[in-house]
Amino acid sequence: MKPTTRFFLRIALVTGSFFGIGMAVLILLMFSFFLPIDSIIGYALVLGLLGGLLFGLFFSAIITYMQVSALKKMGETDLTEDMLSVVQKKLIRTPQTLDDLITKLENTEKFNRINIITPNKKIGVKGGLSWASWGEKVEITLTGKEGELNVFELMSRPSVKTTMADYGKNRKNVQELERILLGGNDLSEHLIG
Repeated sequence: MKPTTRFFLRIALVTGSFFGIGMAVLILLMFSFFLPIDSIIGYALVLGLLGGLLFGLFFSAIITYMQVSALKKMGETDLTEDMLSVVQKKLIRTPQTLDDLITKLENTEKFNRINIITPNKKIGVKGGLSWASWGEKVEITLTGKEGELNVFELMSRPSVKTTMADYGKNRKNVQELERILLGGNDLSEHLIG
């Protein structure tokens, strides 16, 4: 099964289930004042199931289209499960230290709200609220050394854990961090994964 199909079905199942259950409960509550509950429970379940199915498919089609379109605008062509995920990670190699990276981030407009967590050798940045997300948590973690180069993991994830689609926002955050941290260097020589 293609990753976009799995993404579509996952969103359809979750949104359709919640909508269908909510619709069935609402029908039961509304009509229980006029009719005996025994006579409407079957209708409420059928309408909830149909409503949930239709809503889930319709809503999922829109969200999947928006997610795929955003990723394609970013230049992605063969979409994978990782690209569609709201949690984005990448490993980079650089001779720069954690302090060098902090200095670079402090001098940027987007990533200048930094929370430094030194015992874990980690930098945390919180993204703001936008139409595409409820905010992001961006982390840069020193994971080790390869010779003279430090290995950092860049990770961007939604602030709200139940987020299912981010329209490429976290992928874009990781790409921007890469560009900022590696500067004008050829990025391909620094990437690991």
